[in-house]
Amino acid sequence: IGDFYTGNQLLTFKNLLTNSEYFETVDVEVARSSPGDDLLMPVSVTLEPRKQDKYSAGIGYGTDTGARGSLEWKRRYINRDGHQFSAKAEWSEIRRSVTSLYSIPHGQTVDNFFALKAGYKDEHTDITESETFWVGISKHHSRTLFDFKLSEVIGIEYRDEKYAIGSDTGHAKLLMPNINWSYVKADNRIYTLRGYKIELGVRGALNNFGSNASFLQSRLNAKFIRQLFRKGRIIARGEFGYSTIALLEGEFNDLPPSIRFFAGGDRSVRGYDYQTLAPKNFEGQVIGGKNLLVGSLEYEHKILEKWSLAVFYDVGNAFNDFTETLKHGTGVGVRWLSPVGLIRIDVATALSEEGTPLRLHITIGPDL
Repeated sequence: IGDFYTGNQLLTFKNLLTNSEYFETVDVEVARSSPGDDLLMPVSVTLEPRKQDKYSAGIGYGTDTGARGSLEWKRRYINRDGHQFSAKAEWSEIRRSVTSLYSIPHGQTVDNFFALKAGYKDEHTDITESETFWVGISKHHSRTLFDFKLSEVIGIEYRDEKYAIGSDTGHAKLLMPNINWSYVKADNRIYTLRGYKIELGVRGALNNFGSNASFLQSRLNAKFIRQLFRKGRIIARGEFGYSTIALLEGEFNDLPPSIRFFAGGDRSVRGYDYQTLAPKNFEGQVIGGKNLLVGSLEYEHKILEKWSLAVFYDVGNAFNDFTETLKHGTGVGVRWLSPVGLIRIDVATALSEEGTPLRLHITIGPDL
């Protein structure tokens, strides 16, 4: 009571209620004042709660993972303070996982909350085998920096990972503080004509402080999409990763696969198998690297309402020394804007391999 009325504030208030996931319908009405009413404008809010439980299932396919599926249960509200709980099971030809999340809202927007997370993952690829359990707590909130509204996540995670990679086996126990910033701006995140997404994350662990290995790692991801003329799109993406180990008196061989960098695959350097681009041991087995550098440039041209053709060029590698050679790949693809998202079918050639072999890549998902 007593705040100045503006249409933008009223719309913001309604959007906050609508986006909170708690209400099925939101009706906000303002009674216009008349002379003699002391310029008061009463606001009437009518809310209808959503069903308490939400169930969802999904299926998909990617050349890296093979066929995959998921089941999720979410309790939208547990108590009058708006606490939420969700549990999700995912499986594919190379990976099985179960995760749970308990969230506690704080502040006035849906992107401000505390999260308690726990999960289990069992992954078997041609390169690595790992069995991981993790538990963590994090604080999610918004931060404005140079007029940009960033999503910031500050947390700490404990990870227990048994693994085999190359001819080595290990058991990593890591207590990792972490911080992550992300910024997304797009006209449509499913099929974007103008937009971009930037993410920066930093994490680390210190031996004898809840961990049996030491490292400090940063990772930067960026993707930009712009419409070109009436039927074209330019899509550029890049990824950079850097690990500091020696300065913290750590050993690279003590790091599990989930901390090491790999390149190659559907969402990396196309034309190469999943996670096959990285340093190798003396036996010629891929063991991952301390650093990562990947870039891609793609042009997509619409030929029908929901169909497009694409041509692309990818470059990158995972390595321990930035002087090592980057791998190159190029190819063509078909895009279909289906009811379940954008389906991408690419045929790429590995330009840096003898005989320039071809590889098929299939992915499903939104642009950003």
